[in-house]
Amino acid sequence: MENQRFHAYQPEDDSPRQNIYSTEQENGVYTYKGKTTSEPAHLAPKKQGPRIKQFLALCLIVVGLFSLLGLAWQNHGLQQELESRASALPASTVSAEPATLQSSAGKHLSLYNAAMREDSDRKPLQITEIAKLGKPSVVAISTEKAVPINFYFEVPMPVAGSGFFISEDGYIATNNHVVENASNIKVHTDDGQLYEAEVVGTDPLSDLAVIKIKPHKDERFPAVKLGKSGDLEVGELAVAIGNPSGTLEGSVTAGIISALERTINIDGLELNVLQTDAAINAGNSGGALFNSFGEVIGINTAKLSGGRSGDSFEGLSFAIPSDYAVPILQDLMEHGEVVSRVQLGIAGRGFDKDFARQYRLADRPGVFVVEVVEGSPADKAGLEAGDFIVEIDGKAVDSVSSIENMKKNWAPGDTVEVIFFREGEKQSANMTLEAAPQATEAPEPTESDQDF
Repeated sequence: MENQRFHAYQPEDDSPRQNIYSTEQENGVYTYKGKTTSEPAHLAPKKQGPRIKQFLALCLIVVGLFSLLGLAWQNHGLQQELESRASALPASTVSAEPATLQSSAGKHLSLYNAAMREDSDRKPLQITEIAKLGKPSVVAISTEKAVPINFYFEVPMPVAGSGFFISEDGYIATNNHVVENASNIKVHTDDGQLYEAEVVGTDPLSDLAVIKIKPHKDERFPAVKLGKSGDLEVGELAVAIGNPSGTLEGSVTAGIISALERTINIDGLELNVLQTDAAINAGNSGGALFNSFGEVIGINTAKLSGGRSGDSFEGLSFAIPSDYAVPILQDLMEHGEVVSRVQLGIAGRGFDKDFARQYRLADRPGVFVVEVVEGSPADKAGLEAGDFIVEIDGKAVDSVSSIENMKKNWAPGDTVEVIFFREGEKQSANMTLEAAPQATEAPEPTESDQDF
């Protein structure tokens, strides 16, 4: 029986010792893998390192090949899926143009794509297109106003604003506060021309005004296209163009319509406005607010910059809606004053439901009539002081402001039904509206009874 012996093998070089096994045969001969020798110390086993490395390299190559085959198959499946989706789209939506970036939820990630309004009859414009279309129609206005420095002296101070052409022959819409009591009114057009302007008409109650520049021979100006603010939706695109700071003519800012029918009070003047987060700053007053189709749907007029507590606000800007502004601007162009505004001939105050119940006026909010002007539409309709109006023209009345907003949709000669309570008894009357006298200045801030 062969004896297995353990020998220490010392290589000829200086490398560490290695241990091997050899089998002892007759006459002191040792064998190692079929070879015989009398010197077991020289029977070094063949090194196994290279074979192991070759085996590992082969395994890595095989794994890499399988990975590449899997990736190719996955890409092939993805390509088939994309082709399948593209073939399912209507022909009109398949385009060679770059695709719109979308989130995992499928929503557009750009402001323009997220905010533009779809319309089956019209194509929404890119912001760059709105800017190219609107900038030539928007002008910068510079004026001078006398500012008292003491009881005896006044100094002229420069005032800047904006406006836009509403006719090809030079009529320009702007804010009343831009040109009120102003002199030396100048208009800078987008092409670099400078004109002197004159005031055509102003309306302090709406903070709107119309001025006019005289065109050169055969000159025509690029008038804006007016849109309908009543079609607006919260969240849709809004682009403002104007003259912020009085030095940055033709500035374009973009945002969204943040709210509709906001009521704000500026120096005692109550306005019903659109809210937007498009940047509007000093000098933007009177400029244009455009929708997705390049139509003017608002006249930029104010921003909320801070409160009494020192808070700072951003993205709170306001514009007069076009549906309200257009009839007034038309009157100012044609008559120099507003003739389409109606009056009821009532002085009153709004009260909430709790107050109305406490004083047994009604079981709902309304406006308490303090005074009726003799010969006015309210007088002719039979209304009296002490009546509590709760509804006009089928719409609930909860404040004087609500009546003022209704008046914007009425014209002289219209007849409206008035629902009111008199000594606890519900009654109704038909009122034929008449034109209101022209206001010469904005009302002063007051908490007393308001006329309407």
